[in-house]
Amino acid sequence: MAINQVISNTHYRNSLSKKAESQKVDVSEVEESFNKAMKNYSALVENRLENGEPSYPIGSCDMTQKEWDTLITKIDTSIDQIKEELKERIKVLKEREEKQRIYKEIKAEKDLTKKERLEKEDLEKELEGSLKKAELEEKVAEDIIRVNQENVVTKEQIKQLITE
Repeated sequence: MAINQVISNTHYRNSLSKKAESQKVDVSEVEESFNKAMKNYSALVENRLENGEPSYPIGSCDMTQKEWDTLITKIDTSIDQIKEELKERIKVLKEREEKQRIYKEIKAEKDLTKKERLEKEDLEKELEGSLKKAELEEKVAEDIIRVNQENVVTKEQIKQLITE
């Protein structure tokens, strides 16, 4: 009731009355409609204060809007991190391809001096190590891509993200 008393003395009630009069609408109907809307809003606010935010069933658990937003934000962040990792892996793979091209060019050269052959052997060892590392990184990138494509979020993962 206190809310209705405060509102009855406000500018809003007066402006509604003036608008109703100017449009030739019954002022009592406008006031009744306004009072009904305010009672509904007051009931909503009172319910939220007593019971907290409403929760919605999602799968086998209930989540509030705030919890859902937090979960979605965490999932989006995880997806963005995976995308960044994939970009880095692609960059490494391109570097690996360039090293392979250089390796093939070096291998194709036949007339090398002894010094050039020693340098070539050192470079080949370095390239072989880089190739092995790049192959491992490529396998990891493929696994990440496969997992990302499956796009599966289990109930356990949702619970873990919520508790974090």
